[in-house]
Order: sequence, then structure tokens, then C-alpha cells
Amino acid sequence: MTQTPFPLTMAYIAAHGLEEQAMDAYAVDGFLIASFIGPKPVPVSAWLSYILGGEETPPFDDSAQEQAVMRELSDRYRLIKQIFEKRPVEIGPVFLPPDEHLASWASGFVHGTSHHQKEWFDGLDDTDEIKLVMAILVHTKKAESYIPEGYDMTHIRLARKGTAANLPLAVLGLYRFWQQEKEPYPGFPVAVEKYGRNEPCPCGSGKKYKRCCARNAG
Repeated sequence: MTQTPFPLTMAYIAAHGLEEQAMDAYAVDGFLIASFIGPKPVPVSAWLSYILGGEETPPFDDSAQEQAVMRELSDRYRLIKQIFEKRPVEIGPVFLPPDEHLASWASGFVHGTSHHQKEWFDGLDDTDEIKLVMAILVHTKKAESYIPEGYDMTHIRLARKGTAANLPLAVLGLYRFWQQEKEPYPGFPVAVEKYGRNEPCPCGSGKKYKRCCARNAG
């Protein structure tokens, strides 16, 4: 990210003296990316409460200002969608925060997962998936609260030595993971009784049974 993509949003935050509690531009980017790539998006109606760091939204000067701020955020969300779907090689150049702003970006990402926290973290039950999300969360102060029981802390220590250069692969990996989760493999439905939910699916997709044909089983 070479310049702030949210001048109107940041001006609105400054006008109400919310700089201490609200997200900065890097955090907003992390928030919107997490909302897009995860199992479910954060509703647009909830964006400002997360971004401003409070339940109540301070009044806008007029409806034109409100529309301009929401359009600014929505335009960035659409850009995120376009790049992840069609030009993933640009994830780093467009969204990569400088190392000194990595913690802020990661904090925003955590807020983007919190609206659907159960879906996010209940779904990450494989080591490779956990490594991807940990590569982001370790840069926040609350990383330990998300670490599964028995998780190898070596990965945490190594990730903390990393830089923002690790983010593009992590967020792209998570995006592809959740895309697969949203689009079950079109195999033949099989009886639930015959297969354990965490066993490889017999259809040959390579997924766990619970994430594949179990969804189609009657």
C-alpha cells in the first residue's frame, strides 16, 4: 500500500476525534480483506461499528458525506474482490503494509474474523490451515487466545520473526481454502454411517468426508 486508500474515512474519524479507538487505513484494509476471504462476509451495515471501534456511529455532516464514506469503503472492497479473483499476483503490491504497520493491518484482519469467529476458527482444524492464519494473527497482541490446544509454538516464534512479505501467500491460501469450503466437491452422496467425518472422503476429492460428500448426504 503506497498511500492511504481511505482519505474520506480517515477525515471523518479525525473530525470526531476517534483516532485513538478507530482503525487506521492499514487496519481497515486488513478488516475488509478478512471480511472478503473468510467463510462469510461482515455485513456492510456493521462495517463502521468495527472500523470506528464502538457501537454508535457519530453523525455525518450530511447524507452526501455518509454516501461518500461508504462508497470509498465499498470501492476498496470491490478492488479486493477483483484482485483476489482475477489478479492474485497483485495482492502484495496493492495491499502489502510496510513492516512498521504490520501489527495494525493484522489487528484489522482479526476484527474482520470476529463477526463470524466461530465459523472462522472451527473450520481451521488442519495444521496447514492453522499455519496460514497464524502467520497473520501472531503479529497481534491477542494471538495466544487463538492458538489451538497442543499447537506447536515453534511456528509462532518463527512467524513472529517474519515480515509483511509473508502476508500475500497467507491471505491467498486462506481465500482459496474458504472458496473450496463454499463449493463442495460434486461427488456422489454416500451414507453418513459408513464413514467418519474426519476421514478422507471416499469420492477421491482429497477432502475430509465432512467437507465433501457429507454435505450432499441425505
